[in-house]
Amino acid sequence: MILNILSISIISSIIACYSYKKIWNVVNKNTPTGYGVTLVFFLIIYTYFINFSMLHLAIYLLIAVISLIYWIDDYSYLSSFFRFLLQFLSGVLIYIFLSIYFEYEINTYSILFAFISGILNIFLSNVINFYDGLDLNVATFLIILSFISFFMLKNQDLINKHALIIAGFTLGFIFFNFTPNNIFFGDSGCFVVSSCLTFIIIKSILIAEISVIYLIIPLALPSFDVVYVVLLRIYKKEPLLTRNYYHLYHQFRLRYKNKLYILPQVL
Repeated sequence: MILNILSISIISSIIACYSYKKIWNVVNKNTPTGYGVTLVFFLIIYTYFINFSMLHLAIYLLIAVISLIYWIDDYSYLSSFFRFLLQFLSGVLIYIFLSIYFEYEINTYSILFAFISGILNIFLSNVINFYDGLDLNVATFLIILSFISFFMLKNQDLINKHALIIAGFTLGFIFFNFTPNNIFFGDSGCFVVSSCLTFIIIKSILIAEISVIYLIIPLALPSFDVVYVVLLRIYKKEPLLTRNYYHLYHQFRLRYKNKLYILPQVL
């Protein structure tokens, strides 16, 4: 079963990646980006046809709708305010869906928690998005995340299988994208990943079903890196929303070659 899910996901991702690039090149001659948005549809298809779960299906459909709006940022840039709004809205709606599903009453605490869920999704979206700066950087992060989810989130059959799908999806992306600037994961892809993480984290907190402490492992370095760069740019009085090359993987790439910029997060 494990090898079947993984192999089907890899082959499907390679085909989807090739098709996405061909379609993109018909209307735009720039390097294709935003491929990562298709990940949520992989999860929807598996959830619906193979291991039906109304909760997961509803959440993934919600993420899919918002991510398709977010995908416009990859094709024709959205304003920073609108991106933050979509990130916040996704986190809030994920909490509302979970509250309705588990029949929690709406009170002051739930409104506060919905707000925190929105802020969490903004933070995760931007942490992951900052790591989408080189061809294998975000892919390495996703492989590590999948590995930890599969082996350390025990007794979570559906989440473990979704981790296999994410791993297979990412390996297919790596196979097609090992050559630099072939196709990019994109802002919308990072948004999909962050929203799925927000879903897992909020669900685990609400029902105390699983410990998400292990998810800190893959998030630790990018989170520290982002906070460090933000503080550094504030100190230098530079605009926070413009491109920069202060991140750890940028510094490694300047000093070393042969993909060694992925080494810090692997370690």
